[in-house]
Amino acid sequence: MRTFALFLVLLATAVLLPAHWAAADEVVMWPGDPWPVNKPLPSSEYTFFNLDRESFSIAWFVLGDLEDGGALFCNVFITNMGVGDKNATVDMTWIDSQGKDHFVRGEFKPDTLKTAGDKFEVIVGDNYIGGTYPDFRLKISEGNLSADLKLTARLAGWRPNSGYVYFSRDKQDYYAICIPMPCGDLTGTITLDGKVHQVKGRCYMDHSPVTMLPHKYADRWQTLRSLGGEYTINYLEFRVPPKYGSQLATWLLVGKGDRVLFATTNVTLSPSDWETDQQTGKKKPQTVGFKASDGGYSIQGTVTVDHQMEYINILSKLSFVERTVASLFAKSHIWRYRSNVGATLTMPDGTQVNIKQDGISEILYVGD
Repeated sequence: MRTFALFLVLLATAVLLPAHWAAADEVVMWPGDPWPVNKPLPSSEYTFFNLDRESFSIAWFVLGDLEDGGALFCNVFITNMGVGDKNATVDMTWIDSQGKDHFVRGEFKPDTLKTAGDKFEVIVGDNYIGGTYPDFRLKISEGNLSADLKLTARLAGWRPNSGYVYFSRDKQDYYAICIPMPCGDLTGTITLDGKVHQVKGRCYMDHSPVTMLPHKYADRWQTLRSLGGEYTINYLEFRVPPKYGSQLATWLLVGKGDRVLFATTNVTLSPSDWETDQQTGKKKPQTVGFKASDGGYSIQGTVTVDHQMEYINILSKLSFVERTVASLFAKSHIWRYRSNVGATLTMPDGTQVNIKQDGISEILYVGD
């Protein structure tokens, strides 16, 4: 998902959604044939499209892992929920080299949105995301914070099979994801209160169309983006609510340099060393084991929290009215960490490689 900033704007707009819910009778995870690794996704996979459905939303999420130890999280989000179609929200967090958190958010009416049909180009007010593989651009300008960033893909895009998890037989209720850029190089500027900061690092981008409210299809998320070393290791797992059997939807991708070695939905995460957050009562794993295999490759490793980069109480980002109503059905929290990654990668010929690098991991809870 997450892009996880997706949840913030979903909760903000969902307060106006009518109480209608199509009955869902099963979960079908990632159906379809595997997407070939090292075959770039066509732009049609991640351009804007709109469904005539009030619960439809679509988002582009960018994560930047900066060389100075900071990080960037940005979400461009468009929804049909609320009054009128194609309302938009843009939010960005910049964690600077000193670990200080800077957050901005802009809300936009439909007349501020411009898209380019079959091209990947989305303009919302003074904000822009788009490009043609392997070169993308992100420009954000909200309040006292702006960014002008060039994103150049190192790895070809990928999706887990069809990219969809369906929650109804008619396939109208779903979460979907594709990853146009599992790992890329980021260069550009971030400007805070008029002061320009040159930044560079690695980056990740995904794209998520969704036709459901967050608490309807997931109650806990875990992610890793480990981009800064010789290898790329990305994974995502979300747990569907108990009404669907608390099943786990997972995927993992491993790359080296400019090539994806393998990507799969055959993944097992093993969270441990649980710590209870005193403010929320939520349990957060300080260690997550992971293992996966596909195409003769296998990987087994551990992600260990080094330090917390950011905590977000999503409801605190909403207006008083939005917060009051949204709190009746979902209280959501995100923790983002700088983490240490250690893994053993086994090649098809049996050769083993030990990997040690850092990454950014997240855990998110949706609902009580």
